[in-house]
Parts: sequence; C-alpha cells; structure tokens
Amino acid sequence: MASGQTLWVFKPLANETPISGTAGLAFIAATTGHRPVLTFDRVATEAGIWTFVMPSNYSALGITLDIFGAQDVANTDTKVVQMEAQFERTEAGVDLGGANDFAAIQEDGETTVNNTEDALFKSTITFTNSQIDGLLVGESGRLQISRNNTTGGTNAEGDFQLLLAHMKET
Repeated sequence: MASGQTLWVFKPLANETPISGTAGLAFIAATTGHRPVLTFDRVATEAGIWTFVMPSNYSALGITLDIFGAQDVANTDTKVVQMEAQFERTEAGVDLGGANDFAAIQEDGETTVNNTEDALFKSTITFTNSQIDGLLVGESGRLQISRNNTTGGTNAEGDFQLLLAHMKET
C-alpha cells in the first residue's frame, strides 16, 4: 500500500461509549444541516471508542491518525488542544467481556486552535506498528481517542468537537 492511503474513517455516530468518561454527542448547526460531533470536555477526561478491522492492504509501516474538529467557543488568544489516542488488538480468543488492554497512549504535539468558534482544524498523531498493539491485517481492533487536559500550553476554552478521525498508512 502506498503511503498516505486511507485505511479507515471514524465518525461520531459510530462511537461505542466507554463505561465512564464518555465524550458527548452533539450537533453543529449548519445551513446545510446538522453535523454530528463528539465533544471532549476541557476539564473532565472523556473518550470515544471505535471498533474496526485492519484492512487487507495495510503493510505494517505505521499509522497516521488525523483528527478533525473545532472548538465550541471562540478563544481570545493563542490556545492549544492536545489529543491522544491508543489502539487495542482484539485477536481471536480474546475475552470481549474482559478488561481493556489498550497500547500506550500516543499524543499529538499540541495543536493551536483557531480562535473562531466552530472553525475546523486538524490534529495529527503518528504510530509505529508496535504502538498500535501489533494489530495485523484482518484482525479486529479498537481505537480510543481522548483529550489531554494537562497540556504544556494554555488549554483551549470550551469543548473540543471531533468531526472525524482519518486513519491512513504512514
């Protein structure tokens, strides 16, 4: 597979809510209709989880995850959002009712947010194959996305609104 090819797109309505700390479901009103988003609080730790199958054309060179979203309020000066994500391999024989077994959290480098309410921006996180829990072609896995509220920069006001996450080959 060529670098940059789409492997999966994760959308808010396909979110599988965690037992606690669930990102909220909301809608951004648009003139063409409402856009569903997951909202991640500025203070509380909240997450979204998606199940998927690693496509047969994945060549195990690593993953780039682009997270597209916006802030639900305008920020008056330079603020940042730091998103984090982690993968869990759920190969044959795994007890689906057992404890979560996600690989270590990977973070973006703190993304400066647009100071305009609902203005789209992108946060990017890269993963090696071992950082996606060794997930193999044809195996099911889960992706968990959350917001790190203890950033080194000035944490952006309001909720981060996730529009979608795009997983592609690195």
